[in-house]
Amino acid sequence: MEPDGMCSSYEKIKRDLKRADSSLRAIARELGVSHTAVVDVAKRERRSAKIANALAKKLQVSVDQLWTDKSQENGE
Repeated sequence: MEPDGMCSSYEKIKRDLKRADSSLRAIARELGVSHTAVVDVAKRERRSAKIANALAKKLQVSVDQLWTDKSQENGE
């Protein structure tokens, strides 16, 4: 189905949101969109600049950094 990198990026996004005292569901509420829409963008199954920008802002990273594990690999 999905390449492993995308799955791990999705899990990283969820984990990092939790560390930031947030969640995919909270982002959905803040934006007035469905939880499914936010999950789909986080998994890269759907594109939405609005959602991607909100995720990046909450995690204090660029949109491009949302789907890379390089920074995490270097820190572990």
